[in-house]
This record gives sequence, structure tokens and C-alpha cells, in this order.
Amino acid sequence: MTEAASLAAGSTNPIKAQRLDIVDALRGFALIGVGLVHFVEQYIAGAYPEGYGEIAMATLADKIIVGLVQFFLAGKFYAIFSFLFGLSFFIQIDKPSRNNQPFAARFIWRLVLLFGFGYIHHLFYRGDILMLYSVLGISLLAMHKLPTRVLLLIALALFLGLGRYISFATTGDLLRMDMNPNSELNLFYFEQLKNGSLLDVFAINNIVGIQNLLAFQFGIFGRGYITLGLFILGMCFGRFGFFHTISQHKRTLKRSLGFAIASTVICIALMAGTFVLVGEPQFNTWLETLALTFYDLANLSLAVAICSGFILFALRENSTKTMRFFAPYGRMALTNYLMQALIGTFILYGWGLGFIGEWPNRYLLALGIAVAIFQIVFSMYWMQRFHYGPLEWVWRSLTLWQKVEFRKQL
Repeated sequence: MTEAASLAAGSTNPIKAQRLDIVDALRGFALIGVGLVHFVEQYIAGAYPEGYGEIAMATLADKIIVGLVQFFLAGKFYAIFSFLFGLSFFIQIDKPSRNNQPFAARFIWRLVLLFGFGYIHHLFYRGDILMLYSVLGISLLAMHKLPTRVLLLIALALFLGLGRYISFATTGDLLRMDMNPNSELNLFYFEQLKNGSLLDVFAINNIVGIQNLLAFQFGIFGRGYITLGLFILGMCFGRFGFFHTISQHKRTLKRSLGFAIASTVICIALMAGTFVLVGEPQFNTWLETLALTFYDLANLSLAVAICSGFILFALRENSTKTMRFFAPYGRMALTNYLMQALIGTFILYGWGLGFIGEWPNRYLLALGIAVAIFQIVFSMYWMQRFHYGPLEWVWRSLTLWQKVEFRKQL
């Protein structure tokens, strides 16, 4: 999916390959977390209708599962995945930029293709992130020559909620999500997922889904601003050459792990205290924007802790199994991300098997784990025989306007 992945696949330098394998393994690890969240949420990108969660939360185990998934996975693995996308964008931009080679047109075309993949994915599941990635990726072209210090300040401002505050002050109801689970629109959306045909799902995701996506990304919830900050942070880490000297940063990683855990606890306490002052959340007040900022900071802090812990684990002397398990999955991230949604929506939505709202969380988590294991095994098998994942190969070939080498010579 990235130039780093392709370099790693063909590298003759084992140290260099290991460094890049860590990036691919981390990407695969993050994608597993993203998938588990989606399966437990039953691929519903919106408010659940009243009474819907009764089966999902049937036992104490189901309640514990959803709590653990929300605390440890939701928002955290997405953050890691987004950070790595920023890193991959830097890799694509950096070399031609340093060599004074034209790259802007090809890079934009690559993002246009990514938008196309994302739009197809969005028709199946309106929680797509690839369209957002493609749009925000263009902004990296405008920023890639800025000093690193300036980029870090921009990222910090975004993490502290600047985009959310500006949006809340200027857009009013224009980018406000419908958070009433029993509103006519949300009930209709759920009805289409539960009983509608594939074309019905496409239709509601194409219209209402786009509106929901814009409101979630650029309204009071501000996910898009956080994503841009993560892209910038990934670009800065690319400049630092962090992953090319990763074995030299064990002490830094250990310190960041401890700091991130402490920061997570503090941000959760601030978020909880602020929401206590809010009372019944309506997501339409300045105090709630502050609470959501603490929520984002808690997610980012825990994401740093998870990321640091994983890298430290991968840097152990016997790390080959970790790389072999996660790296192929990460190299096929585009294919696996879209495959997750196709499998999940087929099993859950009415156009497929129609189990949405009928399984407890323990079954949904088991399903997500089973899909992840299947994809990992499939990716290991595939990458032994091919240079790229299926969609990665299509993406690269269309980017270059030529048929690139696909099958390895075994």
C-alpha cells in the first residue's frame, strides 16, 4: 500500500527491511483494531435505535466487551492507521521533492484513485475513511515545504481542537449530526440496513451518508481535523527518519509509553468531569466541544501508548514471528480494509445474511477475530507469491498508467 512496503519487499538489506517491516506490521496491527471496532458496532455508522442494543448487550460479558472495545480500540487504532498514512504520504513526496522531480500531478492522481476506492467502500459502509484521506492528503502538498517546527505547531493546534472550535462557531446547524436515535432519518437508515436491498443501502449511503460523513468529520466531533493533525505528525516523523533508526529509540519509546499512560488518565478525568458539568449531552454547547477535545486527547494518548508498546514488542531479539504475522497484512492494508467491509456488511446487512441486531457482542467480537485471522493467513499466502495485494497492484498500475510486475518469480 505504501512505497515503504514495496521497498521492504524488494530490499536486500536485512536491517533496512526489518525497519520497514515494523511500519507494515504496525499498520496491520492497527487495521485489525479498526476492523474489530466495526464488527462490534455491527457496521452501523450512526446512532442506534432505541431497543436495538438489547440482544447485543444480553449478558455481563457483552457489556464488558463493548466497554473494552470502546476504551482500548475505538479511536486509538484509527489514529495509528492515520499516522502511518501520513508517513506513507511523506515517503511518496520526499524523494522526488529532494531530487527536484515533478511529483504533484502523479500524487494528486494517486489520491483521486484512492477517493474512488473510498467512494465504492462508502456505498457499502458509510463509515469510510479513504475519501477523507484522499482529500486531506492534498493539503500535504501545500505543507510539505513548511519548517518542521511550524508543522508540529499546526498539528498541536488541531489536536487541541482548533478546527472543532472554528467549525462550531461558524457553521451552526450546517454540520450538526442527528444524534437522536429515534429520529425519522435514523430509523429509516437502520431499516434500510436491516431489510433493504444492496441498491437501497447504496442509495441512502450516497446521499444521507455523505452528509453524515461531512458532519462527523468537520462538525463538532471534528474527526477530520484530528486526522489532518495525524497526517502532519506522520510526515514529521518521516522527516526525523524515526523508523529508519528505530532500534536507537528504545529508551524514548519506553518514556513515551509511561508518559502516554499518565496523559490518558489525566485526559479521561478531565473529560469525565466536563461531561458531568454538561449533564445530558446534546453536542451543541461550547462546554461539550471542550469535553470532546479531552476525549480526543485521551484517544491520542492511549494510541501513543499502544503504538509504543507494539514497537517495543516488535524490537525484541526474537521479533521475526511478529513481523511475519502482521507485516503482510499491513502491506495489503487497502485490500484488507475493503475486504473487512464486504464481509461484515454481507453477514450483517439485509442484502446479505441479515444478522444485524441479532447477535450479542461476544459473537460479534469472535466474528471480527475470525475475519482478522482469515485475512492474516490469506495475506501471508498472497505476499509470498505476489509483490502487491490485489487492490494495491491496481492502484499502483493506474497511478503509473502501466502494468507493473505482479507475480514474484518463485
